[in-house]
Amino acid sequence: MRRRLLFRIIAVALPLVLLLVLEGVLRLFHFGYDPSLFIEYPGNSDYWVMNPNASRLYFSDQLNATTGNQEPFRKEKEAGTMRIFVLGESTTIGYPYFHNGSFHRMLQWRLMHDHPDKKIEMVNVSLTAVNSYTVAGFAREVVEFQPDAVLIYTGHNEYYGALGVGSTERLGSSPGMVRLLLWTRRSRVVQLMGKVMGWFGSRVGGSRAGRTRMEVMAGDQQIAFGSKEYYKGILQFRQNMDAALGVLQSAGVPVYWSNLVCNEKDLRPMMSWPEVQRLTPVFQQQLVRGVQALGAGDSLAAWNALLAADSVDSGYALCRYYLGKLAYEREEFGLAGRYFESAKELDALRFRAPDSINGVIRELVKKYSVAHLVDARAAFAAASAHGIVGDSLVLDHVHPNLRGYALLADAFYLAMGGKERIHYSDMPVTVVDSLNGEYRIAHLKRSWPFADSAHGVAAVPSREELSVAGPEEQIAYSLAFEHLGWEEAMDRLYADYSRRGASGEGQGGDGGVDAGASGGGGVSGTGGDALR
Repeated sequence: MRRRLLFRIIAVALPLVLLLVLEGVLRLFHFGYDPSLFIEYPGNSDYWVMNPNASRLYFSDQLNATTGNQEPFRKEKEAGTMRIFVLGESTTIGYPYFHNGSFHRMLQWRLMHDHPDKKIEMVNVSLTAVNSYTVAGFAREVVEFQPDAVLIYTGHNEYYGALGVGSTERLGSSPGMVRLLLWTRRSRVVQLMGKVMGWFGSRVGGSRAGRTRMEVMAGDQQIAFGSKEYYKGILQFRQNMDAALGVLQSAGVPVYWSNLVCNEKDLRPMMSWPEVQRLTPVFQQQLVRGVQALGAGDSLAAWNALLAADSVDSGYALCRYYLGKLAYEREEFGLAGRYFESAKELDALRFRAPDSINGVIRELVKKYSVAHLVDARAAFAAASAHGIVGDSLVLDHVHPNLRGYALLADAFYLAMGGKERIHYSDMPVTVVDSLNGEYRIAHLKRSWPFADSAHGVAAVPSREELSVAGPEEQIAYSLAFEHLGWEEAMDRLYADYSRRGASGEGQGGDGGVDAGASGGGGVSGTGGDALR
């Protein structure tokens, strides 16, 4: 009996021992990656910097993994330092401008002027193509680095960001189970298994050539309002952010969490569901009649036909959007705003967060005493004609232009106790920063899902198409599409200003902001990076 028991113990323990030995061997030979949020800065061992491998934990397909900013901060926090961490997604990192065009740099600039006696360390650990899983995971790590505050802007990527319920990168719909699987990914053995599975998957699966990251990440492109998957996304967000705020509350770290802003007035729904062919003949007839009247410029006929269609089925996003356009034209702005918001809520391709996400933000801010609501939504509405946010402040679906980023910075600044508004015209943003964003957006809007006929990555706009002529335009084009680094771009700009006898400073701020605030333009050099 004892011998049999011993054999059973050995049978169970032997595989575990072998796995531990394999884990040790893999680490000995430096296989795999360390997913810690921060690593020692290669340029100076006295500093930490964001780990380029930190995102790999959240992506099964490592080709989708993104990298963030390199903003070093001291290992030993100096006296008089105000250390602030920023958590979120592509908007939070400043897409499509990045660097000085991001809201956190604008906020840092203002805090430096308000507190000349302090050293302001603003460390942005946001990433494109991620959601609340990454925010919650990073929150658990930043508390170990003596933060004085944490700023959060997240929620638009909840369905299609890494591990989202509608993402191709999803691991399951239970946040608890997903967190357990994420923990196992720290093992080199699990990383080896993932590498092998990825190798086989790349040979069995379809090609990703010619597809944007937005298209690659959007697995379930029809998440109807009120569906099971819709509510799973809300629950996922609530549980992850509840956990994140719980960690920050326990550490006593003040949190400034912004509600979300998106383009409602000037972006038609990306996916109306169900397909119009599945709706009743009466609805189809009235919708077609209304659209034809719109095309003919007969607003009254279009209004009557679309109202008739909406009375049959009020759940069709595109019909509600057209009614919003017509109501706006009729100067019934309150009604127009309600139609636009409804069209956004009904949009089944969920690259814009439903209002339920803002509801969760309000709920959790009230739950935790360290949390403070940043009302960016009210700030954008106040700065928009008739209180309806459109392309005067938002470049595409969710990413602000430079004036919009200044408004976002201003909303955080006021929530943190600032007394005066930030004047975006004074921001140190160069013409190259602004044009870089415009060119990236111009590219993005040529590809899925913004262009009706586009599939995959659209061709990069040529220099002729974008009227690239002057030195700033040439540098910006190289920065957007030709893999020129931002620091090198700034060096070239400085050299050009020096050659022309210009100060550089005078060439920047106003010109850059005005270009970014024009509204309608542009997209991204790698359109897929704009997932939100």
